[in-house]
Amino acid sequence: MIVGHFFLAFTLAALVALKAGLDVGKALAIAFTAAAFSIVPDIDIVYALTAVSMFMEGTSVFVETFWKSSSQIHRGITHSLITGIIGAATSTLCFKTKNLDLEIFTVFTSFAVGITLGGFVTGFVLVLYVFSALFLARFTSDRLTVKWFFIAAFIGLISHPFGDLFTGTPPRFFYPLSLNFLTERIVLIGQPVLNLLAVFFIELSTVIAAVFCFGYLKGFSFRDQLDGKILFSCFFGLTAFLIQAPTHESSYQFVYSLVGFSLLGSGTATSLSGRTGVERNYFFAVNLVSAAALASISYLAAYLLL
Repeated sequence: MIVGHFFLAFTLAALVALKAGLDVGKALAIAFTAAAFSIVPDIDIVYALTAVSMFMEGTSVFVETFWKSSSQIHRGITHSLITGIIGAATSTLCFKTKNLDLEIFTVFTSFAVGITLGGFVTGFVLVLYVFSALFLARFTSDRLTVKWFFIAAFIGLISHPFGDLFTGTPPRFFYPLSLNFLTERIVLIGQPVLNLLAVFFIELSTVIAAVFCFGYLKGFSFRDQLDGKILFSCFFGLTAFLIQAPTHESSYQFVYSLVGFSLLGSGTATSLSGRTGVERNYFFAVNLVSAAALASISYLAAYLLL
């Protein structure tokens, strides 16, 4: 869901900026800042990467080992709404002052807090979280005011935990407090394959919404960018007869295959004449997400036929 976090935060921040009547440049700066902050909570997966090797017997072994390791720390302190609020406020202060001494003090303080709450691993993960947020505070464009930087950071950090409700263990929203309103992930459909497809459609919808939003800001028409050659991606439905039906626990084969077909489908689109660099990228993005939508729908249709 890392992709979904990025695009969800982008869309939310862009809509807030548009509602406030900001110009296109500032709205995009705010949206991209929020999107960048939305990735910060998942810095805790670094711990899992240090616990397993990429060069194992096979992909399935790595995936299983990775998630087993990440579950020890993932979606804990970095996914807390309390941490998010404090993180947004602290990074905003550092954005305002650009004071190196304050940033160093913040990093060491976060390490001490993390050790106190959960030991060395929690301290290590919290340092990574804070360092990432401060990095963004240091290098975010100065065209953002302090107010809008805080709004962007807040949207990015606070929206992230809610994007994890459909995958894996629910975040500990109020860590370190024991209070929590969800102990199990939300299952939309009882049938495992259909549930995975439903979650995938949610993920894809966040990407489509962000692409549409970007086009709206830049004055591009989503519909005018569509190329009929992306219909090639509909052949992805045939894989329902060839590969094992995916579930939440074994989704990578489905995702990798669908992304590959979507890239092939969008790659066949060739109507690039007369387009600038941004227009070319937007054209590719529109056709890529549209190809992915067609591929996933064709797979769903084939699976239902089976």
